[in-house]
Formats: sequence, C-alpha cells, structure tokens
Amino acid sequence: MAIDSIVSMDSTVSISDDHFSFVNNDLNFITNEKALQSFFQKLDELKRGKRNKVVIVHIGDSHIQADNFTGVMRKQFQQQFGNGGRGLYFPYRTAKTNGPFDIKDVNSCVCNWKTKRCCFPDIPIPIGVSGITLQTNSNANIDFCLSQNYGDNFFDRITIFCDKKFAYTIEPQIKEPVTNLFVSPFRLEYAADPYSLTYSTDKPIDNFRLSIEKNDTTSEAFNLFGIYLQNTKAKGVEYNMIGVNGAQFMHYNQADYFFEQLPALQPDLVIVSLGTNEAISQKLDASSLEGEANNFFTKINDVCPNAAVLVTSPPDTYLMRRYKNNHTAIVSGIEKQICLKNNYAFWDFYNVMGGLGSAMKWRKLGLGNYDLVHFLSKGYEVQGKLLYRALMNSYNNRKTH
Repeated sequence: MAIDSIVSMDSTVSISDDHFSFVNNDLNFITNEKALQSFFQKLDELKRGKRNKVVIVHIGDSHIQADNFTGVMRKQFQQQFGNGGRGLYFPYRTAKTNGPFDIKDVNSCVCNWKTKRCCFPDIPIPIGVSGITLQTNSNANIDFCLSQNYGDNFFDRITIFCDKKFAYTIEPQIKEPVTNLFVSPFRLEYAADPYSLTYSTDKPIDNFRLSIEKNDTTSEAFNLFGIYLQNTKAKGVEYNMIGVNGAQFMHYNQADYFFEQLPALQPDLVIVSLGTNEAISQKLDASSLEGEANNFFTKINDVCPNAAVLVTSPPDTYLMRRYKNNHTAIVSGIEKQICLKNNYAFWDFYNVMGGLGSAMKWRKLGLGNYDLVHFLSKGYEVQGKLLYRALMNSYNNRKTH
C-alpha cells in the first residue's frame, strides 16, 4: 500500500492510492463539507507558515479508546501537515484497560488505584476531560515512556488535569542519569485553573514520572483526569483522542468536568464517533438518543465555539453475534439530521462499509472482530484511510465549488 507523501506548498494534498473494492467508494464523501471550511482554512495557514498548530480532538467510545482508528488518522495528518505533538493522554494501563501503543504507562508504586469510566455514573468518582478517572488517597507514582517508533514523540509542556488538593503535591519528574534520582526540570507555568496544573521545560522530554505526594493525613482523595503533552516548538497537526469503552452520548453529558476541561485543548476540529453503544442496545430509544445527542452538541458549541464539527456514523454491527442490527441505520439517520440542522459535517461510514450485514463481510475478510461490533487493527486502518481520503477530497475540491 502506498504511503501518503508530504505535500507541497500549494493547496492540493496527495491522497493514498489504496483501493478497497469491498466498500462503497462512491459514498465515501463528507456530507455538508462546507461546515469544515474554517478547519480547511487553518490547514492552509499551517502549510503556508501562518500558524504553527492545528488541533483536532476525536471523541468516541471503544472504537476510539485503543487508538487504532485515531492512530491511523494522526499518522496521515502528521505525514501531510507535520507533527504538532502528541496531545492528550490517559494512563490506561495503570487503570487496567486498553489504550494507545505509542505511550506506555506503569504504576511504579504500591498504590491501589481506583478507576471509573464515564459509562458508570453511579460510582462516586468525578469524570474529566478523558472520560475516565484514576483516584488514590495515598502517595503514587506513574512512569511514562513515549515511543519514538511513531516519529518525534517529545514534549516540553505538560498540563496535568486533576482536582487540585492542598493535601497533595503533584509534579512531573525525570530520572537524573548520574544519581538515578528523580528530579524536576519543570517550572510551574500556570496554576490558576481549578482543575489543571501546567509545567514547562527548556528541553524535549520523552520519559517522565508523575509524582503524587500526600502532604497530610487527610482522607480526601486525589483524582487524575489526564495529561496533556505539548511540543511548543513543533509545527503541524496535534491529533487528540478521547475514547471510552462502553460510552454513549448521555455518559459524556453526565461527566462532571468533561465539558469544563475540554476547551483547554483549544480544538480547531472536533470529530465525534459515538452511537455504537446506543445501536447495540436491545431496545433503542430513538427519542432519548436524539435528546442526548442534541444536548451533547449544544455543550460542544458552548465550550468550543470556534471549532468545526464532524460527526462519523457508527459501523454496522450484529446483535448477540447472530442477528443483523437495523438500529445502526436509525442512529446514523438521527446523527445526520442533527448535522444538517446544526451545520456540522457528516461522514456516513455505516453505508460506506456496506450497510446492513456488512460487519459479517468485514469479519470474513479478516478486518472485523468475532463479536461483530468491533474491528481488528487492519479494519480500523481501513476505516482511518477511508475517512482521511474523504476529508482530503473535500479539502482539495473546496475551491471548485
């Protein structure tokens, strides 16, 4: 398969020549692509050196959490427009769940973390920008390693999303090679926000420890919502992913600080890939789904008014691995109508992949998971290439319309 080439300084972007004969290529386009004009203009400014960063935030469910789909998108954008830095990350392995492959986190202490995903609203732990939270009431350390197998994976600015408590000292540190002691080359840059601490350093970092030290005997717990890794010297696209296994629109709506913390990422484009968990419900409540989705997008508009919005429909699924699921068409239709009403862009992946029953076809091709809900990594790679192709076709063709 061809690899996308680096673009020249004109407005045209080269697109991979991968051919997927098993999908509906004629349907692989962005509906209401004019809604993305502000985002496309920012990509132009990035290429021309008039801005240093374009920030994308991709929000979703289990299709997003492992970072397969979004990882392919990140790679393609950064090959074409430059690597703008890693962005938001949550210590998924410390939370004993799956996550991206380009960063490893290790719970390097005897701390017994509690964890909560936003899809369990009854658990009394608040939820922030990552849609998942780690909680402790003792000293804790988490070690992070950014892999260089995915390009220059460094940062010089870190924002720690947490509910700051006077009972805890939170500090990023690195191991001093001579003494093997952990020290902090970071300086506190910003602490005015009630739910974040921002540190910066003069040198690029790819390994660090997050130190959480309890200062007194209080029983008050410390909540970690995520870390935001920025490379202030890099120029290009920063592609952030927020994915939670089992998540629905209503779960993000119920998250305590999700919409309060989201603006810190300053997105130029918000991509939303939700609806699968509503669609695989035995009893789909279309009216409730529409209400929750409208509420979700109203909040997105309120906190990120300058961001373009792209909604991608959920893929085809089966119920109980046996029955074709016509709920997905209903969910997709509701999402499309919301997009047309609110001037959002829409990508109909459900019909691009083949519509009702196509999940079985993808499984037989070695792209779909046995559960007939998720894909294998190769399937997510195809999905990412299809969406990127649709976006770049709109980007290249926008001046001819």
